[in-house]
Parts: sequence; C-alpha cells; structure tokens
Amino acid sequence: VTEYDHAIVDDNYNSEDYEIKNKQHECIIKLPNSINGNTFFIENCDYCDIYLFDYSAQVTIVNCNYSNIIIGPCQSSVYFRQCNNSKFIIACQQLRTRECENIDLMLYSTTRPTIESTINLKLACYKLSYHVLQSQFESANLSVYNNPWYNIYNFSKDNSDNIIEYLPYETDIWYFMNKEKLKDQNIEFYHDIEKNNVTNSSSNCIPLTT
Repeated sequence: VTEYDHAIVDDNYNSEDYEIKNKQHECIIKLPNSINGNTFFIENCDYCDIYLFDYSAQVTIVNCNYSNIIIGPCQSSVYFRQCNNSKFIIACQQLRTRECENIDLMLYSTTRPTIESTINLKLACYKLSYHVLQSQFESANLSVYNNPWYNIYNFSKDNSDNIIEYLPYETDIWYFMNKEKLKDQNIEFYHDIEKNNVTNSSSNCIPLTT
C-alpha cells in the first residue's frame, strides 16, 4: 500500500490547494486523493511540468507555455486558452481550446473535442495508465469505452489556417512527460507509470482507437 492509496481528509477547504499560478521552471505533481473531484485552475505557467494524477470536476488552463501538463479524469470540461508550444495528456468529458498554437495532445474525451482559433494541433489517443486510473474514471463518471478523441469540431469562423494532424500510433506517453523530473519528484509513482505504460490495446485501461 502506498501513501496515495489513502484519501486526504481536509475539513477546511482552501482554494489555493486547487490552483497553480505564476510558476516558471517548476515540476508540480498532485498525487491521487489530493484533488478528490474538486475544480482546478492553472494559470500563467511557463516551462513547467504539471501533473494532476487525480480526478477533478472541471479544469481551466490559461496562458501556459512551453510546458508539459497532465490532467487526470475530469468529470466535465477541460478548457485551455492562450496556451502555446506545450504538450498535454487529458482525460475529460468535454475538451475546449481557444487561441492556442503548437499543441501536442494525447486525449480521452467522451464528446467531440471543440477547438477555436487553434493552430497546429497534433493529436493522439489516450494511453496513460497507472494503478488507480480506472477507479478515477469511475469516480469521474467517465466510461473508458467512449472516446471520439479524433472527431474534432472546429468552431472557428475561418479555419483555413487551422492545421490538425494525428501523431503516429506508436507515440509513447514519455513524449508528453519529463521522465527524469517525475523520477526526481516521486520515484514510487514513476515506477507505477513505467510498469503500466503499455502500448498493447488489450492491456491498456483505455481502448486504443485510430
């Protein structure tokens, strides 16, 4: 049993526990049972690694650049805007982007992803796995079998400049994450992910689709 198998009991809700703002060159990790279905906000972070390995109600990401960001199962929407040159792994009920450029995204979404004024978006099917992920999907009321990640709805009035590409099937999760920083911050969770990082669709928590 590891420390993140036990729920964190906090009788005094503090909104600062559920936000990351104005960071540069930092690695910040939220382990399972540290968010527990609350709303989370990320803003003004550059050259950061931000990994939320827990389920949430809703996540908003604003003005984050040159960063690697992981969002664990989110019960409703993940919305990011004015983000550039960054990589994301996201699992959510609904994804929305606006005014973003040069984004690589490994995605699970139960509804069609919606983009607006988003340029150079590269997509891959969700592959991340760790030992409590499936139970987090259940806590967020997400079905692992419903993932139209590839079926983009482009809300832009003029989408002639919007470029959407699909990353190669064999793209690994470590393309989206900094392995060494995760290892330095939490070696136990690093080994959890390393052990569960599989490319075989029959073994993955989320069925792989192309």
